[in-house]
Amino acid sequence: MKTLLTVCLITLAALAVVLTLACGSGPETPAAGTDKLSILSPHTTDIRDNMLPLFRDWYRRKTGRSINVEWINQGGSSDNLRFIRSEFARTPQGIHVDLFWGGGISPHLTLKKEGLLQRTELDPAVVNAIPKEVSGIPIYDSELQWYGSCLSTFGILSHEMVRQYQKFPEIRTWEDLTDPAVKGWISVADPRHSGVGHVAFDIILQAYGWEKGWQVLNLLSANVKKFKISSKDVVKDLVSGDAAYTLVVDYYAWREVEDLGADKVKFVVPDGLSIVNPDCFSLLKGADNAAAAKLFMEYVLSPEGQQVWMLRKGVPGGPPQSSLYRLSLLPPVYDAVKGRTLITENPFQSAAFINYDLGLGERLWDVQNDLMGTFLVDAHDSLVSGWEAVIRGGRKPAAVAALCRMPVDQTEVEALALRWDDEKLRNEKINAWLQFARQRSQEAIRLSR
Repeated sequence: MKTLLTVCLITLAALAVVLTLACGSGPETPAAGTDKLSILSPHTTDIRDNMLPLFRDWYRRKTGRSINVEWINQGGSSDNLRFIRSEFARTPQGIHVDLFWGGGISPHLTLKKEGLLQRTELDPAVVNAIPKEVSGIPIYDSELQWYGSCLSTFGILSHEMVRQYQKFPEIRTWEDLTDPAVKGWISVADPRHSGVGHVAFDIILQAYGWEKGWQVLNLLSANVKKFKISSKDVVKDLVSGDAAYTLVVDYYAWREVEDLGADKVKFVVPDGLSIVNPDCFSLLKGADNAAAAKLFMEYVLSPEGQQVWMLRKGVPGGPPQSSLYRLSLLPPVYDAVKGRTLITENPFQSAAFINYDLGLGERLWDVQNDLMGTFLVDAHDSLVSGWEAVIRGGRKPAAVAALCRMPVDQTEVEALALRWDDEKLRNEKINAWLQFARQRSQEAIRLSR
């Protein structure tokens, strides 16, 4: 992931951004007296369509000027990260994109480490109102290179009508999703493309520990019908009835609860097995419109902007088109919106989250993308075949252990992470892992006879 993309892919990415800019929100050519801002984000269009009009109004009140915002999306957050890296490889001084917004926190840590962000000093009154951390996770960078824009948790969304019709069990933990009864009824995003998918899997590894975590990931993935590219796609699967369960970030879940009703879909945050995570934005190196980007960040971080995340649509001070259902990073906002939001969770008053090692997650991001992608996605057919044989054989402990066996432990992965930009090493490991994945499935089949 840290290597240069091929010339063909770089060319296609450059073409994509040109087309996106031509079709982005706002006029193609800003009128005289109109400022500009470009935002690269994997966020859904409802965030764009609710936040940007409110920001434009705020900007006009604050500056007396209009602003044109260009919205660019290259896919999931991992895809956007790849795009940023490839563009900076081509033009190291800047890529004519001002702000990167979304993907949680890990992509921003990566960009900071690679020197692709710049220090962003916001209004001290804005920054001083933000707690430094929540559940042990920083909300903004101590060196002011990235800031959280809101908070999110991760959990399991179930389609209650499908679940009840199929007589499936209620799911309360990640491990519950390894039940053979739900095989073929789980939809999950490929962690190499979806930041939500990656973080959800990493939460499982850190919540259960390396060995047990990989057993849960392997068996959960063996129950997956098909991996999808983005977290938006897996929610579509669930809403359509093609899946009974999916791993989601909370705002996708609350949106469906509002649209379909709490009797139709249910969202559960596994108690003591999840995290609260800031969804961050950062100013890219060489940004053309740094002043406008800073004002955008100050608006989102203000009490006015933070209430937009939590309020129902149409409520005074809330989003005009659709509810966004994100958690505010300002504690006083929870009291201010009480009775006007569906959200019941207050992460500043909850002890139900794990002590997530953010540094570890960031250091291992690239190598674990390939480890997860190889064993759980690329080798999915052989994983499913092995799991079916293990189920038929009565789930003998030795067979389960063989199916879930991994060729590396956490210490070895941490060592590999230091060398993962070596393309030759990376390709050799991925090929070896793919062969190992197929062999372990055959061993599980043999032990199940």
